[in-house]
Amino acid sequence: RLSSLWAYHMGIYARVTGDYFLAMQNHTHSAYLAREAGDAQGEAISGFCATMERVNYGLVTIPESVRSMLIELREAGKRLYEALEGKTDDADAIRWAYLNAPVHLLTAHFWAGEKYDSAEDRRA
Repeated sequence: RLSSLWAYHMGIYARVTGDYFLAMQNHTHSAYLAREAGDAQGEAISGFCATMERVNYGLVTIPESVRSMLIELREAGKRLYEALEGKTDDADAIRWAYLNAPVHLLTAHFWAGEKYDSAEDRRA
């Protein structure tokens, strides 16, 4: 689990430095390590982040690809919300369900020029 968290944070660092491809790789590795450790929530969060970094990378390298990548991000969002469902006493789950995931989804919709339907959120 610690290795997964390390890879996750290396992905965050790579994103901040603008290396979205490396960020995607680190988050993908984090998701794999979380799965191996039996951490379904960590796997879902890192998987969502990896997909978001694909969107970021696409935005920089092939902007017209963002719209098609939005489908993948929506699916990753669904998996994330399923993993977080019912976790009302977990600060990380609450933050991801109510802030991080919706903000990332809204941002990607904006970049893709698509209307955002908050019904996709599982925040109710």
